[in-house]
Amino acid sequence: MVASAAAGAADIPAADRGSGYDLMGPELRAMQDDEAANPGMLSVLDGAALWQQAEGAAHKSCADCHGDAAKGMKAVAARYPAFDATLGRPLDLDQRINHCRAKQQQATPLPFDSH
Repeated sequence: MVASAAAGAADIPAADRGSGYDLMGPELRAMQDDEAANPGMLSVLDGAALWQQAEGAAHKSCADCHGDAAKGMKAVAARYPAFDATLGRPLDLDQRINHCRAKQQQATPLPFDSH
């Protein structure tokens, strides 16, 4: 699935690539631009709370190791999947999160596709 999506993007000339935002009407753009009206911001707020929440036997939060997500985690998702030398295999972002939960937080891994 990922390979086919990547191949499809490569077939589109760079000059013709663009954001879906460019195709939105003015009302939808206004909603997207307004943090108070954009329903996607509810997920951002949930994520910010989870970032600070201590988990597992180690009673650590993500912030305990990674600090302020707005500063230290910017564009991290774009670097995944990435090879983990200690495990000897690539990890996608979901796997990386669960690896941190298990090793650093000593917490139960999250169910697939729940985060």
